[in-house]
Amino acid sequence: MTGTRFGRLALIAGVGVAMAASTVILPATANATAANGTKGAAIPDFNGDGVGDIFSTKTGALTIWYGKGNNKFSGRKTIGGGWAAYGRPISGDYASRDGIADLMAVKKSDGLLYGWKSKGGNAFGSPGKVKLGYDGRPYAETLAALPDVNKDGLADIAASRDGVIYVVSSKDGKANKVPGTWTAFTTPIAGDFNGDGIGDLMAVKKDTGALHIANGKGANDFTMPIQVGPGWGQYAPTLMSLGDVNKDGRTDIAATASGTLYLWNGKGKNTFGSRQTIGTGWTSYF
Repeated sequence: MTGTRFGRLALIAGVGVAMAASTVILPATANATAANGTKGAAIPDFNGDGVGDIFSTKTGALTIWYGKGNNKFSGRKTIGGGWAAYGRPISGDYASRDGIADLMAVKKSDGLLYGWKSKGGNAFGSPGKVKLGYDGRPYAETLAALPDVNKDGLADIAASRDGVIYVVSSKDGKANKVPGTWTAFTTPIAGDFNGDGIGDLMAVKKDTGALHIANGKGANDFTMPIQVGPGWGQYAPTLMSLGDVNKDGRTDIAATASGTLYLWNGKGKNTFGSRQTIGTGWTSYF
């Protein structure tokens, strides 16, 4: 990644005009799903009920488990295929200030960033593409949906490569480097983990397996990573931020290990409740 801008990404992340239809092949039935959330939200709420959902495209199809608000989820719902052509997608309010989250992903064949604007009512509009000004493929599997870190009311994006994390500002489209080197850490996820309304980063230290959080300061800047707990090594590859799944207003996280899905409810101030077992049979999806 060279320079300080993600090409035209400012359009898609800041003013909401780059997700118009374009000459792009849409993943099969990708218009059958939507995400909803608060302004500046970066949570996978695909039915607009304010509760975080779980989603996966590892099988090549978009699969969703809807949150019920009590740490429970609905049965698996397969939305549509064609997603093997893209890197790991993220969801957030990227196209406009409508409080409804959208989907974004890098296409493996051309390295461009594609976005699907949610229309509400479980439907997506036609995809648009953004010329990044560089090959996005090295970042395709490291994108993280980041809650608003510059207080402009829109979700932002984090991406990493070679131990450097970049945050794409919704305000000006610039790719800002996060302080310090992250080579010692796994690919980060994002959420508001201390409850101050600003996006934070979370990653696991590779040599110790300890969970660390870098709290957002509100100006595309972060604190240095602080350790919040040991024993997270086995969860690092599948760690995910779910938004609020128990309706207490805190960001919750989940991960799988040996095919079992586990959940930790956020308590704010970078703390989490004890591990809860959600169920088995998740190996194919994470």
